[in-house]
Amino acid sequence: MTESSTRTRGRHGAGLRWERRRTSRSSRSCADRGALIREKKERVAAKYLADLYAGAARLGACSNLLQEHPDTSLRLRFYRVREHVLICDVIGDRIFVLALRHAVMDLPSRIAELEPQLIHEAEIMTRQIDRAR
Repeated sequence: MTESSTRTRGRHGAGLRWERRRTSRSSRSCADRGALIREKKERVAAKYLADLYAGAARLGACSNLLQEHPDTSLRLRFYRVREHVLICDVIGDRIFVLALRHAVMDLPSRIAELEPQLIHEAEIMTRQIDRAR
């Protein structure tokens, strides 16, 4: 398969012509590059998720890793994993991961907006867990 096109450049390139040909070989190499890019993205995403799961596991093993930010929230706790922050609530001996936000966000203003709903959700989950026992 060969695809080609010929164009003439306007105004400033008057009289100049260029031609582009795409062969089946170059189409295959484009497809191969696309597959390589997809594979790399999948590897990066899998590594990131593994890091998030590992961070959550560390919190489960050692809850004192949670950081308090009284200027942001009196109740919610925070734990950074790479470029993200896990936003958590602690009720009894349970840690609830309520949200995940990118660390470069304006976290204090976003928390002020989300806090009432996040706390409500943590309380609902606590009641559901208690009922299931």
